[in-house]
Amino acid sequence: MDRAFTLVELIVTLAVIGVLISITLPFLGGAREAARRSECMSNMRSLSTAAGLYRNSRDDVLPWATRPVRIAKNRRAPLDQLAQFLDVPAPVPREVASHPSAPWRCPSDLTIAVIHGWSYVYLPMDIMNYYEFRTSAPGHHATRYFDERPDEPVFAEAEAFHARSRRDARRLVSTLDGAVSEAAR
Repeated sequence: MDRAFTLVELIVTLAVIGVLISITLPFLGGAREAARRSECMSNMRSLSTAAGLYRNSRDDVLPWATRPVRIAKNRRAPLDQLAQFLDVPAPVPREVASHPSAPWRCPSDLTIAVIHGWSYVYLPMDIMNYYEFRTSAPGHHATRYFDERPDEPVFAEAEAFHARSRRDARRLVSTLDGAVSEAAR
């Protein structure tokens, strides 16, 4: 006697497969976000290492920057200074429209890097900006500030790209020694 699947058996089998897929998909999305977060942490660690290498080669002064990075307006400091210690060039305006590559862009960032050229904020910039017209060596003041506070972050995400909810405003930050952690905004 020939035994074939009935229409009901086929529909039940497809329904079971559909339920299994719907259960599995959220876990795959979580794994994908964990991979993006890990790549972002690696980018920040690379930027911190490049800042440390720059500092060691330039009389113990951090890369100079007094204004936020805006590639389209040709405001590229400290990217050009850091790029000499990384294996990738600093982004240029034509690359910004097509998303800059690592380490300049967090993989979870879909907007900030396209607008400004990178996904991060260089925190010594505020101190350098403050001392720019008040002293003859503003870079030394910023470097001294971070020497006295080794746990103070040097780079931070421009937005909380890896937040689990809108209320979770923690973003990744990295210190000069390359340690990456989460910090409240």
